Amino acid sequence: MEVIFTIFYLSGIIKSFLIFYNIPFPIDFTFLASFLLLLALIIEFKNEKISVSFNKNILLSFVFLILFYLWMLLSLIWTPSESYSYKKVILFIPNIIGFGFPLLCKRFDIAKFFRIVSITLIFVSIWFLKIYLDYLDDGYSKKTYYEPILGLYLSCASFMGLNILVILGAKKRIFKNLFVSSFVVTLTIILLFLLGARGPFIFVLLLLIPLFIIKYIYSYYYNKVLLSDFKKALYSGLTVLLFFVFFLIFEKEVKVLLDRSVFRISLLMPSSDSETSSVPTTSNTTKSSSINTSVDTRIDQLKFSMDLIKNNKFESIYGFGVGSFGILYLQKDFRAYPHNIFLEIWVELGLIGLILFLIFLYFVFSKNLNGTNYINLLVLVYIILNVLKSSSYVDIRVFFAVFAMYMLSSNDKSLNKVAN
Repeated sequence: MEVIFTIFYLSGIIKSFLIFYNIPFPIDFTFLASFLLLLALIIEFKNEKISVSFNKNILLSFVFLILFYLWMLLSLIWTPSESYSYKKVILFIPNIIGFGFPLLCKRFDIAKFFRIVSITLIFVSIWFLKIYLDYLDDGYSKKTYYEPILGLYLSCASFMGLNILVILGAKKRIFKNLFVSSFVVTLTIILLFLLGARGPFIFVLLLLIPLFIIKYIYSYYYNKVLLSDFKKALYSGLTVLLFFVFFLIFEKEVKVLLDRSVFRISLLMPSSDSETSSVPTTSNTTKSSSINTSVDTRIDQLKFSMDLIKNNKFESIYGFGVGSFGILYLQKDFRAYPHNIFLEIWVELGLIGLILFLIFLYFVFSKNLNGTNYINLLVLVYIILNVLKSSSYVDIRVFFAVFAMYMLSSNDKSLNKVAN
């Protein structure tokens, strides 16, 4: 079950590789993965005759998620989008499946799932970085060829940041072996930085601070200095040492990635006039202009969305209709969104849609925090921070899946227990 759900969880990444390597696929890979999940659930229900019982929060969260989806379907009546709107309501279905599967699957093991995902992401990220270096060696001359995979750095980084917070914040160990756990976390942090995705990297650093403070206070209050904490620090140091050896062997390649990441982060600083010290000028100019254009576009989209809401009182209540943002912003019936799902929902589905979605989130977040063994509140905060700066609300099946894992009784394996 965990392997099938991993394929679904990482289906967007897998799809990018399939497109990049021109591997033909008869149907959309995410929908294939969704179908496999549904098939696995049907087989499990049939073979084991599962009797599912929902607690109040889970039941109400499902109800408001379905109501949100029904409102989205209803908005097809008045949306100006004649084609993308229908595609968008279909694209939202995997989000519902991603939320329902962990709750309904009796044998779903969260720890095993994150072990598989963590190891897979490490290999996938290294693979992507190798492709990206090839792209740089070609001098941007084959950008069209590399286009299907260039945006993968953000997806990998978002998932890796989430994994770091899950592993470090879990009360029960995701990896039973302490060396493996420390090695995976440290290597993941290094790769997260090399990927150059500023948002996930900064969010992880900001959320690790309160996590370590809480753990320090706990250790101090109970007068516990655990040997395992010393071992974690030692194993992490060994991992950094191994990376330094790797850096000495592949100095040129790693330095390019390090310079790129430092450069991208430096653009967030107040002073960005002297950030050309370690990267060639021509390359720096190209990067700076493309990154600044991306930032300017997002700011413009946010302002445009807020102006739409302020200047259209009635439409701000019921929305302009699902899939309408592209037409409103660029007069094109295609995929476009303001890189903030709450504003996107408000523009397209109005205050009614936004309230339904916020009530859904309320029942997710208000789950009793006692006994959260794997998914902690900081992980949910990380998710919210990410959807405030990127993604469309049809692209967040991974986050819906984590919401479901958080709502499981004690964040443990099954919904089938009376306690839940």
